[in-house]
Amino acid sequence: MSLEVLQQKWLATMDMLVELNREKFRSPRASELLRHARSMINEASLNRAADEAFMVKVERLLEEAQREIFVAAQPLGDDFLMRWSETFDRIEAGERYGDYSLSVTRFYPHLPRARKWVRIKQPSGLTPKRLLEISHSCNVKIKRHGRRHLVIVGDGDALKRALAEVAPYIRGER
Repeated sequence: MSLEVLQQKWLATMDMLVELNREKFRSPRASELLRHARSMINEASLNRAADEAFMVKVERLLEEAQREIFVAAQPLGDDFLMRWSETFDRIEAGERYGDYSLSVTRFYPHLPRARKWVRIKQPSGLTPKRLLEISHSCNVKIKRHGRRHLVIVGDGDALKRALAEVAPYIRGER
């Protein structure tokens, strides 16, 4: 699966979740999966060396998020399922859904709205000392978000530099 198709699927899945929320239904698990998938897509965008196994993981996260949303949306009826299934079929056939951008952020509770940010699962081997070094050298703030995640906050270029520093830990190279 190509990075572009995964980006389009992420956009559509996010819009599907927004529609679900607008109808007063919730799927916290889908929201978490989408945040994780977005971080991985952004990593693959910044580091073109992402391999097929990495892309498969992203695709599985998106599929799981879609399943969670479809389950939560059962009271909305078959129309919801059919409409979004057709959307994903068109994306897989090569149709463009929207514009994916690293700089576009949406509102998530307890995360910054005024600056750019990325939320990642904390890689093993990334020590607090190394996080502090990355924070200072890249001019970003790095803080824990929940028990297993980190949020990196800063301007666009600083964020990219920080992600490049964290990437080897995500890939298990350090």
